[in-house]
Amino acid sequence: MRNARARRLGLALLAGICSSLVAAPGASAQGPEFVTLGQGSFPSLNSTWQALAVREPPRTIFFDLYDDEGSLYYTYAPQFDQPPPKRLVTAISYRPFGLPTVATFVGGVAGTRVKTVKIIFDGAPMQKLRTVKAPPEWGFPVRYFGTGANVAESSASTAQVAKTIKALDGRGKLLSKLTNVLTNPV
Repeated sequence: MRNARARRLGLALLAGICSSLVAAPGASAQGPEFVTLGQGSFPSLNSTWQALAVREPPRTIFFDLYDDEGSLYYTYAPQFDQPPPKRLVTAISYRPFGLPTVATFVGGVAGTRVKTVKIIFDGAPMQKLRTVKAPPEWGFPVRYFGTGANVAESSASTAQVAKTIKALDGRGKLLSKLTNVLTNPV
């Protein structure tokens, strides 16, 4: 199943790149097919990760795991049904390969007023991330964020390690707080 997903994603990305190279000049004005949200590594899993927001299907984030040779071997792709109101955040957390593990992904969509999110973890340092605006060509007003973290061994068996996500505006003012981060321990 992992290889089938990896092949489908690889073929989709390859087809998107090829079509943008061959497309007529007017057709290339559609904007990018994906936007990079972040990247890092999970030393405990001997792997690296990359988070991408993609155009189709709308409001979807890909968390890709790569092995030590750089080959894609697993993808998590949460899709958010509708954009949140302009001051709120919707997020999901994944624990790659189930529990216990010290690795976790957190990603989501935010309203158009949310410029930064603060993610408070149980057993890991707080992360402050800039949200990434969807290109206007995508046709839906939303901002994305995605990250990975290595938590302490004491939190390895805890499913919900992303305790709180604070939505901040451009001046750092608190707009909202999400305390119930849905966790999929996979």
